[in-house]
Amino acid sequence: AREAPASARDALRFAAERLPEGHQVLAEALEACFDDAAEAFVAAAAGLHEPEFRYYDFAKDAHQRATRGDAAGAARTWRRCRRTLLDASWDGVGLRVGETNATFGAKLRRSPKVRAVDAAILKGGDVAPGLFKDARAEANKLKNEMKRGPPRPDLAAYSRYLADFDGRDELAVPGRPALRVARFRDQLLALASKQRPKRLTILATDGAAYDYLVKGGEDLRLDDRVEQLFDAMGAALSRAGGAARRRGLAVRTFRVVPLSPRVGLVEWVSRAPTLKAAIEPELAGGLRVLADAKKARNKALKLVHDGGPKDKVWHAPRRRAEAAMAAAHEALDGDAGALRRHLCRLAPAPETFLAKRRVYLETLATASVCG
Repeated sequence: AREAPASARDALRFAAERLPEGHQVLAEALEACFDDAAEAFVAAAAGLHEPEFRYYDFAKDAHQRATRGDAAGAARTWRRCRRTLLDASWDGVGLRVGETNATFGAKLRRSPKVRAVDAAILKGGDVAPGLFKDARAEANKLKNEMKRGPPRPDLAAYSRYLADFDGRDELAVPGRPALRVARFRDQLLALASKQRPKRLTILATDGAAYDYLVKGGEDLRLDDRVEQLFDAMGAALSRAGGAARRRGLAVRTFRVVPLSPRVGLVEWVSRAPTLKAAIEPELAGGLRVLADAKKARNKALKLVHDGGPKDKVWHAPRRRAEAAMAAAHEALDGDAGALRRHLCRLAPAPETFLAKRRVYLETLATASVCG
């Protein structure tokens, strides 16, 4: 930690979530590599995740720990929830938490269920799992209500700290330790997916803009390891002879920066539409059947989880299932399907189409080998 603080800091932050507070070796290592700007950035990045989702994750974790008999771990989780979500002033960020987070925290501090857990922890001793269960139920209700509202696109609404950042605090660009952050772009891009992740744009001291997807409620260490594996496979291909060298096969990767067990960054790859986006317009009927199947599956799983019959299995009407399969076959047909038409639209000439098709096929093959 003393010799290479930047390389140890994030790993130690993960360890702090697992080991008891006051662990001597961990405390010494954290102190050796502590950096105000880095810790504030982690807290502010976590604040870009919707507070309703964060509260649910904390309450769920505390309830599960208490149910397993880990009262100390449950109390530790709740205190972390206090310092980084419920209190008006957060560790590292202070009062500059943004209106969305400030309003949510003020609302929760008035909640009888939150007050009950706080009072029990303040008295010391074990906290009854039922108190955490009540808090978790409240958090689940707030999370479900939040899903119906639109996310806010302005950065200041979620973090005044990031919106006011002016580069005076030395902060490295995530995944690029040689660069420093000058400031953050004022606008976020909020995605419509389940966890409402947001794209954050970093303006660096080299004059370039770097986009990252801020993913809250997730441990991205596995994603990071996968990209490292792909890097190793790419290095192996670059040393290979024969067809691999002649064709110039390569594995393109993107940066994944796990910051803590609850938040991480994924490099945003621009001008890279997904395969789904290319073929989705021609899969409308099949996608409707798939959506219905997912809803029914989730309902069946909830029934089983609540003690219902385990043989509750959803079946699509044969007519609809056959229509969905037909739509999929037509869209994915290699001779005249949606993917081929997508590549044709990108190609101004036949030679360009053949080149794009070859790149696609070789990329798919290389990814399959790496996988």
